[in-house]
Amino acid sequence: MKTICILTGFALPLLTVWGCGEGIDPSFAGSGVIEATEVTISAKTAGTIIEFAVDEGSRVEQGGPIARIDSETAVLQRVVAAADLADIDWNDRILSREIDSVREQVSQAKIRRDLVQKTRDRLENLLADGAATVDRLDAARTEFEIGESAVRAAETRLAEATVRRGALTARRDKLEANLKLLDKVIADGTIIAPLSGEVIETYAEAGEMAAPGSPLCTIADLSTVKLRIYANEMLLGKLKLNGPVKVGVDSHPEERFDGAITWISPVAEFTPKNVQTRESRADLVYAAEITLPNPNGIFKIGMPADAYIEGIAE
Repeated sequence: MKTICILTGFALPLLTVWGCGEGIDPSFAGSGVIEATEVTISAKTAGTIIEFAVDEGSRVEQGGPIARIDSETAVLQRVVAAADLADIDWNDRILSREIDSVREQVSQAKIRRDLVQKTRDRLENLLADGAATVDRLDAARTEFEIGESAVRAAETRLAEATVRRGALTARRDKLEANLKLLDKVIADGTIIAPLSGEVIETYAEAGEMAAPGSPLCTIADLSTVKLRIYANEMLLGKLKLNGPVKVGVDSHPEERFDGAITWISPVAEFTPKNVQTRESRADLVYAAEITLPNPNGIFKIGMPADAYIEGIAE
């Protein structure tokens, strides 16, 4: 009887294919499809897309332009806010000089009051000894009250000026925060690539309206790719983290490429429906991820690939 081996699904378990015909490489570990890191780039601000710099299949470098969203309104608002801030700075300089002047007035008023107070106290002592008149003492007491009133008035002016300066400071803080917000809106209007890679799909065109969070394109980093396979409990012990793996693809049938096991799941899962095992009773399997450098761009997303690990059949 002729035995036919059919390999289906996106990932086969990390198992040796027993009973699937002759000529099967004993180091065969499983099959899967190539995966890569994919990042969907989205708009951060609302506005009309005035420039869309990438196409599907094009290469972009990290920090390179993706799109530009109209931010003219934010630019004009920033001009107004900057002018208001300059006005506040001017008023603050004027108020600062006023405060210095009023502080000097308070100081001088206190000096005059203290001098009058000493005169009043001396006249009170002289009056007790009969060496001064009541009229002179009353005049000194009146001058002291006037001096005390002048101090209070100067202190009131100083407090009012300080309050006005506090209000200016609060307005300045608010305007500076608004400027930072507008700067962010303007900066967010320029969409740049967060990583180097290939544009695998675009979702917008120049002239369309963008909303915050609306996707613009997806970039895939193909410099390093991954292949996921599965192992049952029996063969799990033969897997070694960072252990070497050879990977083959149909486009290069005579070559096998170097990779390494970079992750082994610590949790068992039921065999995925799209995975065929050599032992149908092996219901629980462990995922293993193989990382492959891809400097020449041989591996593509979704490409079927086979993994081979020496010694797994022993």
